[in-house]
Amino acid sequence: MRLMKPWDNIGFKANGVVNLTPSESFMFCQEGAIIVDVREPYLIGFKRFRVENVTYMPFSGLQDSFRSLPAGRLLIFADTVGL
Repeated sequence: MRLMKPWDNIGFKANGVVNLTPSESFMFCQEGAIIVDVREPYLIGFKRFRVENVTYMPFSGLQDSFRSLPAGRLLIFADTVGL
C-alpha cells in the first residue's frame, strides 16, 4: 500500500512540479507549511503574501541560502508566475 503525500490529490503537476492555487497554498500554510518567496527584491513590492510563515529568499541567492530552510516542513516556493 502506497502512502499518500499531502499533494497527491491537490493542484496540478507540470514537469514533475506540483502547482498550487492560492487557496490550496493558504490551506497548507494553516497546517504549518512555509512559503518561500524567491522573487527578487524589486518584484516583492507589487504583492506580498498575507500568511504567518513566509520567508523571502531571492532566487539569485537561493543556491547559497537554501540550507537555512527548515527540514521536515512542507515548503511552497513562490515566484512571479505562481506557487
